[in-house]
Amino acid sequence: MALAPVRVRQAALLFSFLAIGAVLVLRSQLRVGLSGATLALLAAGLYALGSWLEAAHPGLGTNGPQLLVWGFFVSTIVLFHVTVTINSLSHRWGSRRFATRDDSRNNALLALLTFGEGWHNNHHHYPGSARQGFAWWELDLTYLGLRVMALLGLVSDLRPVPAALRTARREAA
Repeated sequence: MALAPVRVRQAALLFSFLAIGAVLVLRSQLRVGLSGATLALLAAGLYALGSWLEAAHPGLGTNGPQLLVWGFFVSTIVLFHVTVTINSLSHRWGSRRFATRDDSRNNALLALLTFGEGWHNNHHHYPGSARQGFAWWELDLTYLGLRVMALLGLVSDLRPVPAALRTARREAA
């Protein structure tokens, strides 16, 4: 039974977004620059995946160059701009939960767009933690991804936020 063309396109679009999202999450979770060899392997892997999908599932309408461009180059540009945005807008707009020596702020919209990096005041309050969303309602997809990677044995020694630091030095209203 063949899939309807609209469903195939929807599946291809969903798969492309998942591939791009996976690359963004992987690179943002590491919080350190990836080596040139790792980046080259990531790019080659995306190209190979797209080429395989083109041969194995031609109805998806995807190919190696498409996944390379969208999953690597475009996502790298987006990740760079998001990082710069966090370091500028999160010192300008948002709320201050903790009294820090700088003007950092938590911004829920930026946190959603950056998988949790928008909880910038929290980060400045305790920069040693892998978790930037301190409260249960502060969604931090990066931290959740790191937890999954820890369960798989890919990362270790994730530092949680000590309970005493979650409430310390609250900013005066």
